[in-house]
Amino acid sequence: MLTVSLSGKKIKSAFLSIILVLVLFGTTLLLFYIRESEKIYLSDEAEIVAFLEGKGYSPIKISEEEIIIPTVWNETFENYNLLQKEQGFDLHNLREKTVMKYSFSSGDSEITLLIFDGVLVGSDVFSYEERESKVL
Repeated sequence: MLTVSLSGKKIKSAFLSIILVLVLFGTTLLLFYIRESEKIYLSDEAEIVAFLEGKGYSPIKISEEEIIIPTVWNETFENYNLLQKEQGFDLHNLREKTVMKYSFSSGDSEITLLIFDGVLVGSDVFSYEERESKVL
């Protein structure tokens, strides 16, 4: 017969370890839920147009094409990803992935949206008047 004897100190330590694991698991789950709830889902062109109209644009579609996010980035693409990071996007995890690139005009601006599996993963607005890209 096997007998196990635990002291009060060991029980407290085990209990605290279990509580710590549960807190870490709960925090991880909460962070995952927050990240999921912040995603912008755009499954078709009507939803994309409605999204852009909600941002104050009057979009006219220019093009739609599949593009592959490159594996190796040059300085231009690194700078483009910095622009994406300003608005909470990051294309690093999408290297070698095929995304849909939608381009729209609105007034003196051209809007580009990158969508992967129905989720907005990147965007920018190029102003012809100001000759610069900015965040959506």
